[in-house]
Amino acid sequence: MKSWKKPTNELIEKALNSIKKGTGRKYFFSRLENPEWLKPLADRNCFVFPPKTQRFDDGSIIYPYWHELTYLKNVCNEKPDEVINLVLNLPDTDNPVIYDGILDIALELPGEYSIKLKDKILHYTEMEQQYQTHRFADLLEHWIKENQTNAAYELAKILIAFQPDPKSEEKRNQRDNAKDWQDLGGTLLYPKSKYDHWDYLDIMSKGIRPLAEKEPFKVACLLIDATADMIYLKTHREYYDTGTDQSDAWCPRLLQHDSESVDIEKTLIHTLTYACVKVFEKSPDAIAKLDETLRNQRWYLFNRIRHHLYAKYPNEQTREWIREQTLTHEGYGSWEHRFEFQQMIRCACEHFKETLLTMEELTDILDTILDGPSKENYRHWVEKWEGQEFTEEGYQERQQRFHWIQLRPFESVLFGKYKTHFNELQDQFNNPISDEDYPPYKTEAKSGWVSHHSPRTPEYLSNLTDNELLNFINEWEKDEEFFENDSFVRINIEALANEFQTIFKDVIMSDPNRLKFWMTNREQIERPIYVRMMVYAMEAQVKERNFKQLKQWFTFCEWVLSHPDHPHERDYYQGDEFRQDKNWSNARRAAGDFIGVCLTKDVDVPISARKKLAKLLDMLCTEYDWNLDNNLSSRLDRNDPLIEGINNTRSRALESLFRFGYWLQRHEPDCEVPEITTILEKRFSSECAFPLTLPEYAILGKYYPSIYNFNKKWTIKHKTDFFPQNKHAEWVAAFSSFILCNGVYKPIFEILNDDFIIALQHLSDFKKHDMISRHPVDVFGERLFHYYLLGMFPLKGPESLLEQFYLNTENEPEHQANVFKIIGDRLVSTGKDLDPKMKDKVKSFFKWRLKQSEPSELKYFTVWLRAKCLGTKWKLKSYSKVIDVCDGDVDNWEIYLRELCEMLPNHTAKVVECFAKLTDGIPNGNIYIPPEEAKTILKTGRNSTDTVVVENANRAVNNLLRADKMEFMEFVMVS
Repeated sequence: MKSWKKPTNELIEKALNSIKKGTGRKYFFSRLENPEWLKPLADRNCFVFPPKTQRFDDGSIIYPYWHELTYLKNVCNEKPDEVINLVLNLPDTDNPVIYDGILDIALELPGEYSIKLKDKILHYTEMEQQYQTHRFADLLEHWIKENQTNAAYELAKILIAFQPDPKSEEKRNQRDNAKDWQDLGGTLLYPKSKYDHWDYLDIMSKGIRPLAEKEPFKVACLLIDATADMIYLKTHREYYDTGTDQSDAWCPRLLQHDSESVDIEKTLIHTLTYACVKVFEKSPDAIAKLDETLRNQRWYLFNRIRHHLYAKYPNEQTREWIREQTLTHEGYGSWEHRFEFQQMIRCACEHFKETLLTMEELTDILDTILDGPSKENYRHWVEKWEGQEFTEEGYQERQQRFHWIQLRPFESVLFGKYKTHFNELQDQFNNPISDEDYPPYKTEAKSGWVSHHSPRTPEYLSNLTDNELLNFINEWEKDEEFFENDSFVRINIEALANEFQTIFKDVIMSDPNRLKFWMTNREQIERPIYVRMMVYAMEAQVKERNFKQLKQWFTFCEWVLSHPDHPHERDYYQGDEFRQDKNWSNARRAAGDFIGVCLTKDVDVPISARKKLAKLLDMLCTEYDWNLDNNLSSRLDRNDPLIEGINNTRSRALESLFRFGYWLQRHEPDCEVPEITTILEKRFSSECAFPLTLPEYAILGKYYPSIYNFNKKWTIKHKTDFFPQNKHAEWVAAFSSFILCNGVYKPIFEILNDDFIIALQHLSDFKKHDMISRHPVDVFGERLFHYYLLGMFPLKGPESLLEQFYLNTENEPEHQANVFKIIGDRLVSTGKDLDPKMKDKVKSFFKWRLKQSEPSELKYFTVWLRAKCLGTKWKLKSYSKVIDVCDGDVDNWEIYLRELCEMLPNHTAKVVECFAKLTDGIPNGNIYIPPEEAKTILKTGRNSTDTVVVENANRAVNNLLRADKMEFMEFVMVS
């Protein structure tokens, strides 16, 4: 511990006299770190009178800094009790900067001290003016890590709350005075959070989700209350008692991980759903209470969450709840199943089979479906809303599709005429049905319950002159409107922009004069959304390999990229449909995607585009990116840099840069692609205006072997730029992506050998990636196994990286089990041929793992049984040993019984022996055993001339009958 010198009274007085000016105070208190000054300064009342907000006659306001707080932060860990007492004794102030300083101190202190400042921080959350609001998420994260969950819960409850729409009274009056539905435009209520999108996103991802991991039921209830309040604030009073919340429109998916999640309302719902899932995973005793709490809510959204949970967890506890929902549903013949409801039915039918519903109950439901939909309702919809004439043929087509959609969730339990009808519809419609075919639909291309309408028809827009069309898209800005109770129809700019894109592609681009007008007058387009649609139209043409106007498209994209991506005075995530404070993010992203399409193998633009493509990629890869350079997230899970990398414009452009290399080598094989190295050297340079971010490092790590193939010497020379070992977070982002996204390559291993060693020392830093099903640690273990097969190091000993992996994961057996399964999958995919030396190494590895006697790992030998490259005799012998270690407690019966049956003809004795051992471990009748495979084994065993084989078969029969498997009664021995 550092030794601090105690200041003399003379030194203290001299220092205080010399810092009476503001600049001196800042320098003194920010640099002072000696805790021995604390008491003398406190005795002189240096920490008693924080400055208040200064308001001037011209309306301007200043929030003065109080640099004394910086000193308190500097010494708070040395003198925690004294600092806390000083802070708690500070008077309340209207100056938010003071509370920002208190937040900094709370973040610096250990948890048990930090929470003593809770009341001050809660007072800050009540203030109208707040500055460093992003620090609230950091504080939640800090308290949770320090196990101060009660304090975190109390703070979270305040942070996630919504406030009424500031124009709610005005909109209420407008509704009261409305004469018809046309007067209701602009009356939708939008409750507000005190925090912007990104802060709220951080609160959820850094605070609420980790808190849900620790106390799932408590957090789920908190989020249920917050959600119910938010929906109440969204809903006009005439709908309070109906339960209609229109959540289908503003939150079509309960769980979603893409850019839409930055919407605050969706973020709340997605996090609530996540917390409910955690209750099912971690607090089984609280599941019934959670279900009751969800049932007690009035809003439709909470039924959707219940359906989602039932679909995800069909079991004996949820079975009756699922039956209740299925049998009381009243819309089978009226309207299409909702997204979560049909998931629940489908998953339950597949899980419970015929035991979910009685034959009578199922028949009633299926007959109701076949009686629908109502012809009169269809006629009303077609004539009133579609503006078309009703036809019997159209109704029959609608009826057939309705039956197809409605029957699909029951597919696994259909019988008789219902099954025949469904199969006929399957053949008629060809394309299989997916969950996305059920309302609410996420995309505007779908027609149905949630649709977007342009204010003018395509015919009307097509007949406008270019000037008229330009003026129309610039001026039209009517608010969204909703029609009917159960059908959501929106009239908005986004739908108008879609119609504009179609007209631009199909009409304008084919007319040189009209196209010239729009290229010449592009600066006159006031809303970037229409520019984005023009880029989409250009992309569509390029996909059709129409390259005649390619130079024009490149010039247009260069103009788009000349508009910087920067913050605005208003809410940055306002979209690109506004004329003021224009947001060019989406248009820039569209330009980047257009370049990416040009480089795909299916499109493969001519080599003459090389120079222009390189210039555009240079702009995309080196210019400012609002999300990346402010460490903001494009999605809910900001902890996954690889996902962030493919969802931000500049980092996504790096992927296109590497595709540029592939594209160029398709035209000029073996070239070194100097454009790539030139742009990367700009990004690596210490003089680069925008340093590389974690998502960019993730992309660089992913494509490191590709760059090696472009230019080996350069890639080796710049290895530390890709994997900077002196910057740990950046190194983890790059190396984990490299491991996840690349196979085994000996030259790369030799270059990155020291990085592999470092990875073994930091396995806990490799986090799960949502976009990739396997955990990086598991994949890393499989990669090391493969390198072991290639002879890069021995199986065991100080030089074995594989043994080091297993030593470092001793406390996480799930990783070792996953690696064992992945190896089995790889052996299966190898086919029949495997190098004899490698085969010997595989067997040595298995022998080593068998000695560890870990059932959770060895149970996955059932996967190895399918590997054709391993001898059948060896597999059976090894499997018998595995069963002994696992004591019969092996799952995946369908897999190993099927494989055992295939081995039966030539290896009867060993197969029957293994099966007998397996039945020794059957504890009760709850384990499903495929009867056909089991009976095949038993019959073969009973018919054997080998008495030992017959005894094993009889033993298996007795075991099965003791476990109440009555389907095997036919094998009872007759005395």
